[in-house]
Amino acid sequence: MEFVIITGMSGAGKTSALHVFEDIGYYCVDNIPSSLLSTLYSLCLNSKDEMMKRVAVVVDVRGTENFNDLYADVEQFKNKKESVSILFFDDGLDRLIIRYMCSRGSRGLWV
Repeated sequence: MEFVIITGMSGAGKTSALHVFEDIGYYCVDNIPSSLLSTLYSLCLNSKDEMMKRVAVVVDVRGTENFNDLYADVEQFKNKKESVSILFFDDGLDRLIIRYMCSRGSRGLWV
């Protein structure tokens, strides 16, 4: 099974990356709570559906609790030698502001 976790800064391109994975045949889940990550992994691993053998998920870890959940899951995956990849997206503040303004409009945002 291929299981890809996509995470990173808000506005850095996580959802765009997920669309690419979807285009190449992955089953995709956007914005799954980190607390459900290991459950989803187990369900996919035990599924007989071939579609569930190539999975990409976006996990938002803005809060400390979410980050701790994700970190614990990644440690478990490593210890069990599970086939999990992580993509972390980051970008400079100036690029993030431009993306934010393009996707959500500039109302209320002063630069």
